Amino acid sequence: VSGSKILIVDDNKMNLKVFRNLLKQTQMQIFEAESGKRFDVVINVQGDEPYIHPQQLLELAECFNDEKVEIATLVKRISSREELFNYNTPKVILNSSGYALYFSRTPIPFARGVEMDDNFIASGRYYKHIGLYGYRASTLAEICALPKGYLEGCEKLEQLRWLENGKSIKVALTEYETHAVDTPEDMMLLNSLWKER
Repeated sequence: VSGSKILIVDDNKMNLKVFRNLLKQTQMQIFEAESGKRFDVVINVQGDEPYIHPQQLLELAECFNDEKVEIATLVKRISSREELFNYNTPKVILNSSGYALYFSRTPIPFARGVEMDDNFIASGRYYKHIGLYGYRASTLAEICALPKGYLEGCEKLEQLRWLENGKSIKVALTEYETHAVDTPEDMMLLNSLWKER
């Protein structure tokens, strides 16, 4: 959201420098953590998502224009069978109001009796999760105190802990591609992309 204030908390000064450069093309102000300073919304960029586009931070922040939103994240459409069946790529199914129903490492929804080829997948509502989260500060304190649940234990996806405990996660659609680092092969891909820049 134009004119927003962003607080970046990290124990590594290099990350702060990277985020200042990433956000310089937006109208956001960046603050370093100061004791006693209060913020309403916290945005968490996961370390395994090094190619976040600045617009994605804005897309996520805009979710909090709705005062009912406590937690938000981003998704991108899946367009290929390879991506849909990659267990390192968490998938998300949404309700009609744009909230997450479930996250899974397996393809959801399952299309019974249908050839799940690239054309079918591209025309459907298959989404991959992007490793960005936004939280109301009060909600972040709540979810940090929650114990690991059954669903998180099965899928190894932390956001399932929140859903299992009755929290809602607002989802915004992004068109920007990101590349998470989950395997050595992902790191090799990112190294080759970096060299092309």
